[in-house]
Formats: sequence, structure tokens, C-alpha cells
Amino acid sequence: MRRHTLVIVAYLVLALVFTYPLALNFSSAIPGDGYDGLQNYWNLWWVRRALLDLNTSPFFTRELYYPTGASLLFHTLNIFNGLWSLPIQSLANLAFTYNSIVLFTFVMSGYGAYLLALEVTGGKQILSAIEGKQVARSTSDKVGHFPLSTFHFPPFLAGFVFAFAPIRFAHLLGHMQVLSTEWIPFFALTYLQLNKRGHSARRIFLPAFFLVLNALCDWYFVLYLLIFAALVSLWQMQRRTADGRRLIAAVRRLPSAVLPFASVLLLFTVLLSPLLVPMLREAASAAYLRPPFDETLALSADLLAFVTPSEFHPVWGDATRNIAEQFSSSTSERTVFAGFVPLALAIVGVMRFRRRVAFWLITLSTFFVLALGPYLHVLGQIVAPLPLPYAWLYALVPLVRITRSVSRFDLMVMLALAMLCAFGLSTLRTRAMIVCALLIAFEFLAVPYPLTPVAVPSFYAQLRDEAGAFAILELPINVDRPDPLLYQTLHARPLITAYTSRSNPLSLVERTPILNELRTLQPDIIRYDTRVIAASVLSDFDVRYVIVHPLTMDGDERAVTNRVVQQMLANQKPVVSEPNLVAYRVPEPNPYRPYLVLGDGWGDVELVSGQSQRTIDRRADLSVRTRSGNAVALRLTAHARTQSAHVTIYSKWTLDVAEVLSEVNVTTVSSTIEIVSARPWIALEVSAPIAIESIELVAQ
Repeated sequence: MRRHTLVIVAYLVLALVFTYPLALNFSSAIPGDGYDGLQNYWNLWWVRRALLDLNTSPFFTRELYYPTGASLLFHTLNIFNGLWSLPIQSLANLAFTYNSIVLFTFVMSGYGAYLLALEVTGGKQILSAIEGKQVARSTSDKVGHFPLSTFHFPPFLAGFVFAFAPIRFAHLLGHMQVLSTEWIPFFALTYLQLNKRGHSARRIFLPAFFLVLNALCDWYFVLYLLIFAALVSLWQMQRRTADGRRLIAAVRRLPSAVLPFASVLLLFTVLLSPLLVPMLREAASAAYLRPPFDETLALSADLLAFVTPSEFHPVWGDATRNIAEQFSSSTSERTVFAGFVPLALAIVGVMRFRRRVAFWLITLSTFFVLALGPYLHVLGQIVAPLPLPYAWLYALVPLVRITRSVSRFDLMVMLALAMLCAFGLSTLRTRAMIVCALLIAFEFLAVPYPLTPVAVPSFYAQLRDEAGAFAILELPINVDRPDPLLYQTLHARPLITAYTSRSNPLSLVERTPILNELRTLQPDIIRYDTRVIAASVLSDFDVRYVIVHPLTMDGDERAVTNRVVQQMLANQKPVVSEPNLVAYRVPEPNPYRPYLVLGDGWGDVELVSGQSQRTIDRRADLSVRTRSGNAVALRLTAHARTQSAHVTIYSKWTLDVAEVLSEVNVTTVSSTIEIVSARPWIALEVSAPIAIESIELVAQ
């Protein structure tokens, strides 16, 4: 127990040193570049608010994209961190909580890899025997011809290689879910023990339990660990048939090799079924979850990235950044540096212990090839047209298409490399071990690490304390930014838009007049007068304050946003006017003015010869927002994409009950369709694709 305590304390000290100057700003800043980190900062706040304040599921929120809300099933919620940190949140602020989680991931990732290395190198059994016989523990004592330090230090350094790898510092920029690797080595350890020492309820439960913990941190880890488990099963089969017996013998042994994998997977599925079922249902029906293949291609690891030193290094970081910027992805996704000393130690380990390290060499090679993505990249360019194994995985396993950041397979590369390092280091004398450790520490150095202050303007405290329920429209919204999430952790008011990990099909912003122009910075097909309908639109969204951040805008976003704000709030003076915070109180509509909102079935906005258009392929819905209940007159301008199309227009009280309002034929020449409807929903069905150039509410 004393040895394990010392190991944990040592990793904690190293975490404080290698994240410097975080320890000096523990309650006022978080590590990172101020983008994704603030999203994960909000995640912690939301889990606590959902569970303790609202008594609701944290996997759906109406605090973002109000009033329809947003599913967080595929958002990087990493709910494990939100759950275990609840006691810390009750005693300290969010910055302290966030930074406590950061230290926890470093310490437990290192400790888990240390335990795994003890297991795979055989050091655990030797140390247990030594301690059982009460042998002296000084480094001068010998076990066989090895010093006792051989069985302590290599596993410890293996834990360092995994926990302090450059890829983890790259994702410390803000990807808390990727940083939370602490349960990966624990799964690997317990799954290997299950295959090595036989089946029992406890041995099946432990890897399933750790797989659940990994899922609650990041679903990418589940994919990685299932591949790892499959490799273990295949390796077990190979070992059992390596004596040259016939193929029939291998077939007979197949069930015993597959049983651990199947048992763990089944128990994992049962334990996590309340979350898995809705996730699988959403994944099957939601095309928005599948990123474009080009993103998957761009976010694959570059071949040279594995030997390109980290951009965070205080000595050579600027020089290597010039090389790394030629890679196809961002800093956090392109940093997969393995370290020259760890690679050298791994080579020594492979040469010295060929049979004992063969599995880890296969594991390293497998995840290295997968991290390269669908096609081989060198300096950002595809150099070989032949598909790599990940391309086949992408094609054959539908759920893999939801993932996009392929370079993160490097986490498993570093775990396998850490195990090989432990073997290589065990061949050296104590002084040589210390020199190697110092060289690795220097290679992985990333100080001073960038920090983001988490100060919130005092105006948001006033919004928190103001009476009544209302929402806030933070501008600009053409690009989702994380700062409003930070501010919401203080004011706790719903936001009309948000920065989430996935696009939100429930969002009304892209469909609603005024808001969609602020979103896209271009006019949509609905024609309206902003001055007339602005108060009505904002009232329907319960917006009490419009807050503009001028310093975050430039170019077109500043011009369009300022113009629309002036039209919306022409007669309103700001209640707060600061360099980067101008807040307006929204007046009540007087009188309420009807307006149109797009429903389902509309294509994206296209600009054709300066004219906005949306395409209807089969059917599209349109709603009339009004409080009077009077009939409204609409004018639509449309043309057929092909020679002609038959258009049927329905008027509906509900989405299911409708009657025909009009039937017309349109050609490739623009034509006008006029209808009158007394019902709030209108549907258009077409026999062939048509382009709607404009829709206008002309009378009520």
C-alpha cells in the first residue's frame, strides 16, 4: 500500500509541475485556448444544474437553443467527470473543480498504466514475492541479476509515458473528454487478467465496469478498447494453436477465446442500456450525426506527425509548429508525437524480449495504422491512393462513421508504446534508467502551459438576480462561440443558440426570420420587414435581452449583425455599453405582428445570381406564427428544377390533418402562387424538385 501511495503522490507532483502555471491559478483559470475548454467547463455546471436544481436528465437541455432545446446524447458531455465532481462543486468554484479533474486524469492515467506495466512485465509477481518474504527494499538489493529498482522504475516510467504523452497535452487545450484516459489502462489490465487467469463473475465484471467508465468519459474509448479486446482474443487463439495442431483444433478453441469478449460486451450493454438504447435510436435516424468524409480525412494523423516534436515545447515548439502547420488538422488533432527516447526504448524492448512483447508490438502497429486514417498523409498531402484499414472499418461498421477525429487512436499507440518502454528500460542499469527518464521528461515538456481566465462580466450577475423567466440572445451567432456558455454558468438563463459538439436539428434559429439572417449573414427566402416583426419574433422566444459583443466581430459579421440590431432595436438605448458588451432590453410587441417560419423538408439556402433559393425535393412545411387566428394571405415565387412540377399546397391544423388549398403546375420560369389560409400549418408537396425564391406574408 505504501508503494502505491508513493506512486500516486509522485504522479500528482509531476502533474503540478508539467501543467505549470496552473497550480498558481487553480481557482481563477483553466488550461487551454479558451474554446473547447469553456464548453467542458459548462458541461460540469450543467450536470450539477440538471441533477440537483432541475431534477432532470442531463442528456437533454432547454437551456441551449431555447425554446426547443438540444439533445446532449452525442455532445461531449463526459458525464463521469460531472458526476464524480459534484462534491467538489458544492465546496469550491467551477475553475477549481475543472482543474481538480485535470489533475485526477493525469494521476490516474499514470497509475493505471503503472499497474498495467507491472502486470505485463511480471514485476507485480516479483514485488509481491519480495514483500511477502520481507526482503529489503533498497535499490542495492538484487533479485537474480537485476536490481530491485528494475521492478519499480520501468512500470512507473511507463505510466509517465502514457499519462504525460504529447497527445494528452494537445487535448488539454480543451478536450476534457479526450483527456479523461484514466480508465483505459484499467480496462486493459482487467481484461488481460480475465483472459490469463480464467473466468469468474468478478473477473468479467471488472473490465465491463471499466468499459462503462470509459463510455461515460468518451465513446471513442469504447471503440478503441473493443478493438483492443478483439486483439487479445485473437492473440489468445494464436497462442493456443501455435504448437502446430490442425485447424480443427483452432476452431474448437474459438469459443473459449471469444467467451471473455462476448461476456464483457454483454454485461457492458446491460449496464449501459438506459443510455445505449436512445443513442442507437438517434444514431440510426439522424443523418446530422455523420460528419462529411472530408472531415474524417482531414482529422487523420500525418505519418510525420509521430516523429514531429510537440508544438508546446518551450525550446523547439516554434520551430516544429512551422512543420506541423503543413499537416491537415488543428493543433489538438495533429499532435501525436511519440518521443524519440520512448521509441528507442521500445526497440530495445522488442529486440530483448521478442516473444513477451509481441502482443504489444501488434497492438501498437494496429492502432498506429488506424490513426493514419483512410489514406496515408505526408505533410498534409495524400501520397497513396490505396485505402488503409480505417477506410474498411469506416465502410463496414456504420457506427464508426459518427466518429471523425481519427488521430485519437494515438492514445492506444502511446499505451502500447509505454508497455514496450517498460521492457526496454528493464534492461538498463539504474543510472541509465534515470537518464532516459530525464530525457523523456524533457521531450514531453509543455511549460508554461496556456491558461484561460474564467472571469464573467458583472452584468450577468444582474441577469441572474432579475425577477422572472426569460431568455438571452447573445450576438454574433454566425459562428458558435463558447463564451456565452461561460456566462450562462453565472446567469443561468436560457440561450437562443449555443456551442455544442453536434449540430442541432431542433434549432429554430435557421428557420426563423431575422435570426436566420444573423446566423447565415445573408437573406433567406422569407421576405419581411425587420422593424415590423422583430419584437414579435423575440417575444415568441422569450428574449428579454439582446447582448452584442463588438470585439468578437469583424468584416461581414460586424456589418450584418450591427445592421440587423439597429433595425430590431432602432428606438432602444443600451442598458449597458462597454467595449465588448452592449446590452439592450427588448420591448414588448405592440401590436403583435404575424410572421412565417420554415418547417421540415427545406434544402439549404443557395445564392443563385444574387437570389436566395431553397429547394423542395418532395415535401416541405411552413408555419404561420400569429396570435389572432385570422386567415392570412401568402405569396410564393417558385420555379421547377426540371421541365415542370406539379405543386399541391395543403392547409393544416395539425401536422397530420390537412386539406388541399391549391394545386398548380410550375415550369422553369418563375411563377407566383397566391393562397389564403386560416390554419397555422401549410405543406407543399411536389412531383419534381422545385426552387422557392421567396415567400411573403401579404395580408392578415
